[in-house]
Amino acid sequence: MKASPESNPMFPFSRTLLIGWLLAGPALAGPTGQIAFPEGYPDKSGAVVSVRSLDPSHKENVRPLRARIEQLGMQYRPYITVLTPDSVIDFRNDDRDLHSLKASSGPLAGLQTVMIPKRISFKKTVKTLGASELLCDMHAQMKAYVVVVPTNNFAITNAAGKFTLPEKLPPFPVEMHVWHEILPEKTLSIRSDAELDLLGKIKLETWLPL
Repeated sequence: MKASPESNPMFPFSRTLLIGWLLAGPALAGPTGQIAFPEGYPDKSGAVVSVRSLDPSHKENVRPLRARIEQLGMQYRPYITVLTPDSVIDFRNDDRDLHSLKASSGPLAGLQTVMIPKRISFKKTVKTLGASELLCDMHAQMKAYVVVVPTNNFAITNAAGKFTLPEKLPPFPVEMHVWHEILPEKTLSIRSDAELDLLGKIKLETWLPL
């Protein structure tokens, strides 16, 4: 996808999100749900939903992924990249301008390098869970996120806040975790089929004036 991310200065979360789906996997066939955002959000896309089993006897075979993050048109592409532990990222500067690549927290904490134009600078393996914000010291408008989750069963909400998981739910009880770049993270436990309607009831709260 080559569309440029769009941002609204009044609503920094309102943008066209370029999502990195990085390995060919099963067709979308898992359960669907919807995240309720606070009133006033113009775009409900970009929340990362992941579901994993809390059953100690269940061992998921979590597959590492491979991602490419480009600096192009004075933007990072994709804007959000979702990975699992031991996944590898190829960083590339496709602009004619010199960029930096910086992350101060999360799985890419301490990353700081200069990105030479028109070449792959390096590869980076993510080991820990969490989210890192990517920045460029030379161009303040450049920003992106790398989110590392403990399962391959994850999805990204669309503009209506809806999502479809790529796999069926693992054995109960399961934990659903939601990450968003602005709003506080949320975790929900689902103990049985009788509670599956909770997939459509999770709500993100905000402390921001809208």
